[in-house]
Parts: sequence; C-alpha cells; structure tokens
Amino acid sequence: QFIKKLAKFHGDKAEWVLRAWIDTWLSPSFRNWNIDAYISKIECPLLVIHGEHDEYATLSQPERFIQLSNGYKELKILKDCGHFPHKEKETEVITAIQSFLEKI
Repeated sequence: QFIKKLAKFHGDKAEWVLRAWIDTWLSPSFRNWNIDAYISKIECPLLVIHGEHDEYATLSQPERFIQLSNGYKELKILKDCGHFPHKEKETEVITAIQSFLEKI
C-alpha cells in the first residue's frame, strides 16, 4: 500500500525512492548526523510551511527549524493538510508567502 502512495508521485521508481531513503538514513555514516548545526546557521528570513497531517514528518521537525534558526521566521501549520501543502492547499500557501514577503 505504501508503495502505491509513492508511485502516485514517483511512478515506476517508487521502490527505488523508498529503498534509497531507507538505506541512506539507516546507513552507519548517518548514525550521528544531525541537522541542528546547519539550521542554526540560517540567518535569512525563513517561512516554514507544514501540513498538520503530514504522513512523513512530525510537527517537531518544522518547530525545530523555527526554534534553532536566526533572523525573522514564521511557522505556518496548514489545517487538514498532509505532506504536499503546495498541492493540497495552494491558495493558502500563496497567501502565506505573500503575507510573509510583505513583512520582510
């Protein structure tokens, strides 16, 4: 069933995409990798848009970007939205971007 969901976006490469993702993140070279040091170097304005029902990422991930980044930042959690806000809530995403750009 999961492969069918991936196939919707990745076609006949869905199995490869899943394997590449799993193999990369479970490889020993990534065991101690952490994105926090990179996030803390972000100083430009940052708009983080996240679907509240994202099936691939938790809310703690976008919250971490806001917590650790520097400079002006906003977090926009879209209600009734999954992993693809730009496709599922296109108007809300455009409105959020416009509002954000007006503030910076």
